[in-house]
Amino acid sequence: MIAYWPDGVQEKGRVSHWTGHFIDIMPTVLEAAGAAYPTEYNGRKILPYEGESFIPILKGNDTSRQSPLFWKWSKGRAVRKDQWKLVSWDGEWELYDMDVDKTETNNVSSNHPKIAAQLDALYHSWLRRCKDNVN
Repeated sequence: MIAYWPDGVQEKGRVSHWTGHFIDIMPTVLEAAGAAYPTEYNGRKILPYEGESFIPILKGNDTSRQSPLFWKWSKGRAVRKDQWKLVSWDGEWELYDMDVDKTETNNVSSNHPKIAAQLDALYHSWLRRCKDNVN
């Protein structure tokens, strides 16, 4: 992502390796605007956003993502936490260490079964939470 915000970006030309996602836009805009996210609309509960503001990154702070990223699309699913990415396309999970394998060519799930199991549990907890909050 390339960001331009004269009053917000502190270090021009800085490259950050923070892991971000589209879901981080909402909390970033809310923080920048000083606005609050509503908890309900027309009497209906609104599912809280799950992204993280990247204002600290724009201000030049080195920080890591605090919560995992989850996504589900078509037959695919994934969870990303720290350097680990657990991903599947209509089948078994594959685990990648994104610090050393950014192209996801070396599935290390058999070398790190506990990490794969932890990420699988996080993914299924997220999926249940999303399904439980659908109106």
